[in-house]
Amino acid sequence: MRTDLQQAIFRSQLARQTPIAVMARPMPEPPPLRIVEPVIVSVATKPIRIVPDPVRIVPLNRLSKVRCVIKAACQHFWVSHAELVGCDRTASLVYPRHVAIHVCRKFINNISLPEIGREFGGRDHTSILHAYSRIEKRLEDPRVAADCAELARAISEVI
Repeated sequence: MRTDLQQAIFRSQLARQTPIAVMARPMPEPPPLRIVEPVIVSVATKPIRIVPDPVRIVPLNRLSKVRCVIKAACQHFWVSHAELVGCDRTASLVYPRHVAIHVCRKFINNISLPEIGREFGGRDHTSILHAYSRIEKRLEDPRVAADCAELARAISEVI
């Protein structure tokens, strides 16, 4: 049961929102509190091995594959999704973005440059083509080749 002070505060707050006729009514009683018994959790003495159900492999569509490449690139290069697809042009972000675009273009079949560009923050197809060609030229560098191979290996399980 509410005290007179609680009821007065509640009515003053209610007065701003309701007409005068509603305020004249007595306040309804709050529902009674239910006392719930404590739950006792027991711990198993032997480790329980949970065997998952067989996984049904569902083929991914093209855009899901691009999102998988973006996620793998974020994990590999330690950048966030927003940074990778964002408009920042610092070298520490452009290189991972270009590698991810290169892997998308090289390993995902039947995907157009505008589709890749939409997934990479709404970029134009010419930007995607430029990123692809820049990495193609730099593939002789072992570091670039290793990064591309690592991303391709990471997504080969999914794609």
